[in-house]
Amino acid sequence: MDAVLGLSVTPSAVGLVLVEGLDADGATIDGVGFDVNTRGSEGALRTCEQAAAAVLRTEAGAADRGHRVRSIGVTWSDDADTEASLLLKSLSDSGFDNIVPVRLSEATDALARGIAEVTGYPTTAVCVIEPEQLIAMIVQTEQGAVQTAVNHTVVTEEDLIGWLSAVFAKADWKPQALVLVGSAEDLHGLRPVLEDALSVPVYTPAEAQLALARGAALACAQNGDLSLGGGGGDVRPASDAGRRARRLVQTGPAAVLAAGLVTFVASASAALALQAAPERTAPSPRPADTSAQTPVAVRGPAPAPPLPAAPVGAAAQLPVPEAPAVPVPQAEPEVAPIPEAPPPPELAPVPEAVTPPPEGAAAPPPLDVPQPPVGLAPPGAPAPEMMPPPVPEERPGILQRIRDRLSGGGDDQQQPAAVPPPPP
Repeated sequence: MDAVLGLSVTPSAVGLVLVEGLDADGATIDGVGFDVNTRGSEGALRTCEQAAAAVLRTEAGAADRGHRVRSIGVTWSDDADTEASLLLKSLSDSGFDNIVPVRLSEATDALARGIAEVTGYPTTAVCVIEPEQLIAMIVQTEQGAVQTAVNHTVVTEEDLIGWLSAVFAKADWKPQALVLVGSAEDLHGLRPVLEDALSVPVYTPAEAQLALARGAALACAQNGDLSLGGGGGDVRPASDAGRRARRLVQTGPAAVLAAGLVTFVASASAALALQAAPERTAPSPRPADTSAQTPVAVRGPAPAPPLPAAPVGAAAQLPVPEAPAVPVPQAEPEVAPIPEAPPPPELAPVPEAVTPPPEGAAAPPPLDVPQPPVGLAPPGAPAPEMMPPPVPEERPGILQRIRDRLSGGGDDQQQPAAVPPPPP
């Protein structure tokens, strides 16, 4: 996984942080910092050696965890030009070719924007407190604008309160929260003092001393083509408490907006894909269900001709010997042209359609073939001869009788009463 290394150098401390993600917007993988106790050329050389060794150890540890350092962003304050120049040369001599010098203003700007996104306030103030420099930034999240003020003369808490009060009063937006970061000592002790004086909630995040290093990593990821110009640091003249400088960075919001659009498009595409998947498959079963139900209604009366065995078996129980000789095969050509349900030729022999037709199906016309008597003669009477019934239009057809016998013979007990036996 890709990672970005941020390095900050000030006259009093050196901070190093390894941030997950190609855009340095992930979690902190590793972080280390140490104080600078000596000044001058000898102290600068020692600081450079310690910082270079820390970079080598951090990169080796990242490789062991499966992370690859894509770039190294280095920023420094106004009074640490010598240490920063030696460090850049030392890293280059060690074989690092992915070093990106980051101006201090760019690092603090990226840091302030990142903090403002985390706090969630519409307007957030971020104050970087270093032993010899203070930087106050007011971030308006909706407009994506940052107003910056720098001070080198603040010494006491009263000076800090007066300067921040002036910055808040002259800003275009009133801050709703204040975040303190930097390598200065006892930032937690300033919280209650500033809360009472400024009437806003004050926060001091963990690892506040590594805030500049994280800002260097963020700025390095957003502006990888930055070049070291004018000797490195963003040098500004000292100013009194009321002076401030406004600065609107264009590349930062553009990079954040582009990343947000990419994330939004990917999420929307996945959601549309999930919503579109059932819509493509849902219509397919509907025609299948309709086609499966339509042949059932058409095939109902069609398979009736191949079932003449049932009435033959029933007629065999009668004493009339002519009953089995009923020419059932002649009924096939007459059943086929039934207008209510013309049977398809290929579906006629389907055996599973033996179920009786719906109750609303019309009965076929009676056949002219002589029918066996439906009623039994009295016990002492001879068997009646085969002759057509006196009222053929009131008798059901042979197909209807076959269906009645197959359905349980419910009509066998009613037919003797409806059709009396013919005279002998």
